[in-house]
Amino acid sequence: KSLTIVGGGPIGLEMAVQAVNAGLQVTVLERGSTVAANVREWGHVELFSPYSLNVSAQGIAVLKEVGAPIPDANFFASGAAYAKEYLD
Repeated sequence: KSLTIVGGGPIGLEMAVQAVNAGLQVTVLERGSTVAANVREWGHVELFSPYSLNVSAQGIAVLKEVGAPIPDANFFASGAAYAKEYLD
């Protein structure tokens, strides 16, 4: 089975991780030139909540799987940092 997700922002990417973990073949469609294109547009803005409220356990598992650093759960990232450290 397959799933197409419209939007490569935080919610779309989290949904993609969930769907892949459920055994689906996933295609993510993003209007921007890269994933999280909209987040990057306000990259200079600090998030209103820490990483602990903006990441999922499955997303953290993917970071560990690929050997990426795990963000500090209490850190309030900028949009740019959030996109680079978690969504890329």
